[in-house]
Amino acid sequence: MYLGMQDQWYTFNMFDAQAWYARDVILDRITLPSFSEMQAHTLEWHEKETAQDDAAYAIDFQGAYTQMLIDETDYPNFDIEGFK
Repeated sequence: MYLGMQDQWYTFNMFDAQAWYARDVILDRITLPSFSEMQAHTLEWHEKETAQDDAAYAIDFQGAYTQMLIDETDYPNFDIEGFK
């Protein structure tokens, strides 16, 4: 299981939300999609990540990634938009 992302803007919250997601997979609270669905999802996020090359976009991208993890777990929500 891979946890992490380089060039972190939301370090603690992002890593914490990743850990909660991993915990939920291990506890069978989240069922992983098929391999082909995971590949498509990864490609979609990679295309979003490389769509632009500036810090403001990178912050938005990482905020969206962190929010996705929060939405799929019981991690306490927080105002990601307010941290911009």
